Amino acid sequence: MIGSFGLVGLVSILAAPGIGRLVDRLGSDQIVAAGVTCTALGVLLLGLWPTSLVGLSLGLVAVDLGVQGSFVANQTRIYALDPAARSRMSGQLFFTAYLGAALCSIAISLFWSQWQWPGTCVFALVLASIALLLERRTWLPSTRRS
Repeated sequence: MIGSFGLVGLVSILAAPGIGRLVDRLGSDQIVAAGVTCTALGVLLLGLWPTSLVGLSLGLVAVDLGVQGSFVANQTRIYALDPAARSRMSGQLFFTAYLGAALCSIAISLFWSQWQWPGTCVFALVLASIALLLERRTWLPSTRRS
């Protein structure tokens, strides 16, 4: 039963080309903001309905889509900086993504040992909130860059 949750990852894999088209049409700033928001909503679902199969499935799909969408949009951002340095920048992006995931895994194990599922979900919501605050400068009209 638990292995079937791996199939949830197929949703974001299948959605990646569509996400790329949305980035091309709407811009990476909006997709990153939408991705972070989708991730936060998914974590809320996971936190509110931890024993519901439907709640867990929808929450995992939302988190996966949000993370995938943000990652694709951020790839677009860095590739636009210097097209000649795509390989180097991809390496840096993947390294920092995996480093961040490793550090979060350590932090989550600490939260889990102290506060179990609710604490882990709160930690994830705090991370999503920080991401939205950092991203805010790119999507609020009053603070939009020139």
